[in-house]
Amino acid sequence: MSSRTEILTQTDIVDIKKYQRYAVLMPTKVEDTIACLGYDDSSIEGLTPESFNDLFFSINNNGRYWIQVEKIFKERFDAMTELHAKYGPGLLEALKLAEEMMDAPPEDPIDSAKVQQIYQAVHDYWYDLIYEETKNHTTIEKLNQFKSQIVENSAELDKKLDFIDAISNENIKSCLLKLTDDFNLHDHLFHRCRNGLPITLDSVDHAI
Repeated sequence: MSSRTEILTQTDIVDIKKYQRYAVLMPTKVEDTIACLGYDDSSIEGLTPESFNDLFFSINNNGRYWIQVEKIFKERFDAMTELHAKYGPGLLEALKLAEEMMDAPPEDPIDSAKVQQIYQAVHDYWYDLIYEETKNHTTIEKLNQFKSQIVENSAELDKKLDFIDAISNENIKSCLLKLTDDFNLHDHLFHRCRNGLPITLDSVDHAI
């Protein structure tokens, strides 16, 4: 079972979807990157079309990776919903039986059939829950990988922004400022990612 509860909020999902939809439009070929930037000057280290292409390619891949992660999230939510529907009524009945047995006079004989029913209900649920929780953990790992790539990509873009006051090419400046605005690096999602705040699976029913 998870040692702590972490939240993937509705705002996180909206921010991720905005990022993903923009990310998959990033060019992945140098010639397309040159067309996007509006220049082919390779004289400024860190601002070459080739370096931008590496960044754009990484962003594009990360956006496409989210499509896989989101699909797994939905599968996990459906699986946990089915698990609750399958075992919920039996668990409630088992708890009711357990309470009745605890409230019974000490001299009353133990009903072995009820004990077995309680044991079976808890055992079956716990067995399947551990199995599903392992899959949940794998999903969280994929989400963390997605999040880590966001951090790397935004950090790389920040490095390029550091050059903005030192360059005279207005096309480069315009491109960098537009990227900053498009990625909205200080919004809720990026703030959480870059400060190591938790973004995981719980409350996904309200988010996706």
